[in-house]
Amino acid sequence: TGMLPTEHRGEFGIYYTPPSLTARLIDQATAANVDWAKCRVLDPACGGGAFLAPIAQRILDELTDCSPKLLMQSIGNRLRGYEIDPFGAWLSQVTLDAV
Repeated sequence: TGMLPTEHRGEFGIYYTPPSLTARLIDQATAANVDWAKCRVLDPACGGGAFLAPIAQRILDELTDCSPKLLMQSIGNRLRGYEIDPFGAWLSQVTLDAV
């Protein structure tokens, strides 16, 4: 987001969550006994996928004995993100695809 003009970021509310904050919140959820192998996650403002991509990685780490097809279905069925900014939505999808 640092490369976007300040006016553009403010007008469209583009403020992505820093990775350090994302990691801390996901670690807190893990400490609170979230079962990454079974949980469902909704990110109502997914931006660049700051939460969805690391959570997809947690799911992959938990479901090591699953086939790739089942892993893809599981992630697709249990992770959901919404974003009003088309670029942010695309970025989130690309980030998630990379995982």
